[in-house]
Amino acid sequence: MKLCLVNPPGPRYLYRNSVCTFISKARYVWKPKDFILLTSVTPADWEIAFLDASIDRLSAVDALAWLQRERPDVVAMQLSSIAWDTDFAFLSSVRESFKGSRIIVLGEVFQEERFRRMVAGIADGVIYDPLRVDLVRLVGDTPHPFDVPVSGLHKKDNRQFATHVPRHELFDNTKYRWPFVKHFRFASVYTQYGCPFACSYCPESATSVSYRNARDVLAEMASLKTAGYKEIHIGDASFGYPKDNAVKILEGMVSGGFGFVWSSYIHPALGDSKTIELIAKSGGHTLVIGIDSADGALLAKYGRNLPQGKIRDFVKMCHDQGIDVCGDFIIGFKEDTEESCLRTIDLAIDMDVDYASFNIATPMLGTMLREEYRERGLTAIGFDTAGLNEVADMPNMRAKDLVRLRNHAVKRFYLRPSYFWKHAMKCRNFEEFLIKADEGMGIIVNLFRRKSTRYDNFI
Repeated sequence: MKLCLVNPPGPRYLYRNSVCTFISKARYVWKPKDFILLTSVTPADWEIAFLDASIDRLSAVDALAWLQRERPDVVAMQLSSIAWDTDFAFLSSVRESFKGSRIIVLGEVFQEERFRRMVAGIADGVIYDPLRVDLVRLVGDTPHPFDVPVSGLHKKDNRQFATHVPRHELFDNTKYRWPFVKHFRFASVYTQYGCPFACSYCPESATSVSYRNARDVLAEMASLKTAGYKEIHIGDASFGYPKDNAVKILEGMVSGGFGFVWSSYIHPALGDSKTIELIAKSGGHTLVIGIDSADGALLAKYGRNLPQGKIRDFVKMCHDQGIDVCGDFIIGFKEDTEESCLRTIDLAIDMDVDYASFNIATPMLGTMLREEYRERGLTAIGFDTAGLNEVADMPNMRAKDLVRLRNHAVKRFYLRPSYFWKHAMKCRNFEEFLIKADEGMGIIVNLFRRKSTRYDNFI
């Protein structure tokens, strides 16, 4: 059986995923999480090929020609709301050209039934959670003419799954970048899919945690060490859950002597002092956390109950262990005003984080904001947290003001002479310096790119 994994032609810095899709805020592009995990549950005797037409800047004609050469039995394709029109057109072209092949689709758009219905008659199945898929069964199902079999769309629960080593050689492309890596060549390791927390403004809030047992993750890391990797990106939405499984992974990284340097997202609630110490001992150098807003009462309304004091303690523990911290911040909640957004920007400076990611609140699929959007009869898609695609009006601020405030936040945080000097001095080698310089240039370039706005006044 021959399986072809395909990212369609599209924007160079577009990331597609079954939960979240976005355009890079600099020059990084994450490795395809869904596809990497899918290769860990694909039958071992299946042949797999992978094409990312976006990152390799290929046309639809080039991508179809590649598929013709590969002669797939099954095509798994990721689609994004940001590039829905061109992604859907490419899907239709693949269906027309490969009538005898089974086509499986993934993408955050398929959280909404209308998009599943749009691909009925074209796709043979939808995957929502790649760890929960029975690929053999899904490929063998016969779809109803007005519906598509769905794998992994389920009520929230947390379960462990056995996996084998993902086929990392398929994704060993140095055009992929996680913004905090110290080496151009790195591997993305996923210990889980989904998130245990319920911050309703985040698309991960409705997901269950499908997690891999520590033994399988450590076997994967051992194979990566043998393959010569020096760095890994643990790409979980929030590494560290379940706690006992994460501790086994960290202890195994230390006892196994892998020697990786690595970075990851984590929720501060999962990072006690012993865990942070283990992270540092195992080679962890950067952790990304959600700080989100200076208004704790606002965050609590969305299910994020995390006092600023707890966050400050977490940042200090990390710094004491020599670990950098990146804080995620959100500008433009529906309750926000310009003054409250400016307080959040002030907090980014005051928290003394090493990096900051500023995001515009958007009605992303799977979030409470999206549900409010739909309840008012508006179904537009294509919104992007960096403001490089579409931005919606909020009750107290126009879209153009949100874009302006985000740009102000980026300039205020990153264009400080002290910031440049501090991070230049922290680079351990010329390779790391080149990566940081390239990402920094990407941040600056994006400040001057055309920003899109959509004036919907949907709330």
